[in-house]
Amino acid sequence: MKCSILSIVLTLAASQTDADLKQDIVDRCRAHVGKHGSAAVRACTEQDIAAAEALTEYPKTAERTVLRCRTRLKYLGWSRVKACVDQNLKAKAALSSYPGKYQAIIDGCQTRMGAFGWHMVKACTDRDIGSGKATD
Repeated sequence: MKCSILSIVLTLAASQTDADLKQDIVDRCRAHVGKHGSAAVRACTEQDIAAAEALTEYPKTAERTVLRCRTRLKYLGWSRVKACVDQNLKAKAALSSYPGKYQAIIDGCQTRMGAFGWHMVKACTDRDIGSGKATD
C-alpha cells in the first residue's frame, strides 16, 4: 500500500491542493536560491517536485520515517526530505541484516537514538560493535 501525498504532508492544511504544494515549492526555491538566477530556481523547483512525487510511491511502512524527515527538514525542501528518508530506510535495512548476536546492541541504540532516525540507530550500533560492546 502506497502513502498518499496528504499522509506525507500531514502538517499542511488538509485543503492544500497539488497546485498549492507546487507553489510552496516555487516560493521556497525562490527564497533560498533566487539570488543565483532563474535557472537555479527552476532546477530547485523541478528537483523538489520530483522528490515530493517520489515520496508518494514509498510503501506505507515508511510513513513514520517520511513524517519524521518531513517534520524536521521540510524547510530545506522535498529533495532533502527524500534524501533523509532514503538514508533512514537504507540504515534500517542494513540493521536487519546484522547477525542476531548484535540484537541487544541494536535494541539499546534504538531506545537511545530511535527518535533521531534509523541512520542514528545504525551509527550508534556500529560504534558500539566497534568498541567491543558486542558479545561473541
